[in-house]
Amino acid sequence: MGAVVLSRRHEWALLIVGGGMSERDGESEMVRRARRLRREMTAPERRLWWEIRDRRIGGRKFRRQVPIGNYVVDFLHLTSRVVIELDGRSHDDRFEQDAARQSWLEGQGFRVLRIANDDVLDDIEAVIEAITVAVSARRWPS
Repeated sequence: MGAVVLSRRHEWALLIVGGGMSERDGESEMVRRARRLRREMTAPERRLWWEIRDRRIGGRKFRRQVPIGNYVVDFLHLTSRVVIELDGRSHDDRFEQDAARQSWLEGQGFRVLRIANDDVLDDIEAVIEAITVAVSARRWPS
């Protein structure tokens, strides 16, 4: 049975919540995974979250560890449809998986901004500037 979609906005809400449902308690596996990832954030994730939470960048609301389809993205600015992914050493050997994930997200209308963990730790001002540009742009900068 398909989901009833009241508007385009509700359709995106269904996509974001997505994921397989547990028969035990009705909570999606993806939601449980996202909650665990919020509790176990890496140092670069905590650092960036501190900078972008509470509408600190121009009054814009960001969410962290958000389930979208079968993925959990690091950060999301839903209004501009910008996904922020932090890449550390664990991504060094995951190029194909990251490319497939990015392709799927872009196919859903999201723009993906990839930021190296080292950049967050070493030059947070430049990272915030890049995020500000990305969420402000109507089209992705080339």
